[in-house]
Amino acid sequence: MSEEKSSMKNKEYTITINGRDYKWNEKRISFNQVLGLIGVSESTTVYYIITYSKGIDEEPKGEITKTKDVKVKDGMIINAKPNNKS
Repeated sequence: MSEEKSSMKNKEYTITINGRDYKWNEKRISFNQVLGLIGVSESTTVYYIITYSKGIDEEPKGEITKTKDVKVKDGMIINAKPNNKS
């Protein structure tokens, strides 16, 4: 039984960020983790808006912010778009 619980914790999800598939092993993903996967960071002149769709049933779409991470679902689609600060 403990092996079942262990395997549940280590579930591998396939998520798509900006059209590219990534493997993810955690139940949640944060703003900074998304940026890290795609190899970018915010600067004083560029910030990112991160939206998702095909999320969990309770919240199938929305926005990932610096203060709000989300539960991951296999097949989830995430878009991270740069925006210039004015």
